[in-house]
Amino acid sequence: MKYIELQPLIDKASVLKGGNSEDIYTEIFQSIEKASTLSMARSLCVNIDTMCHPKAWGDRFTDDFEDINDWLNFLNQLSALAVSCWENTLKNHS
Repeated sequence: MKYIELQPLIDKASVLKGGNSEDIYTEIFQSIEKASTLSMARSLCVNIDTMCHPKAWGDRFTDDFEDINDWLNFLNQLSALAVSCWENTLKNHS
């Protein structure tokens, strides 16, 4: 991983491992591992932020959380974390 500032995204998404939303964790993990430029890091953070919308990942059925409100709360936190991780990456590597 080139940008250690993105590690919190992996940590946050790790609760999805083993459930029916594991593909989201895998997508986040693989994207972070592939991010070799600031542009790639920015793109993945923007993508995560965008996909956390209720009409994207939020619209999925998931058994990883007790109810839809817990799932949407998790996605809101993940969205905010993506923005924060990007800001930290930019601050430390520009």
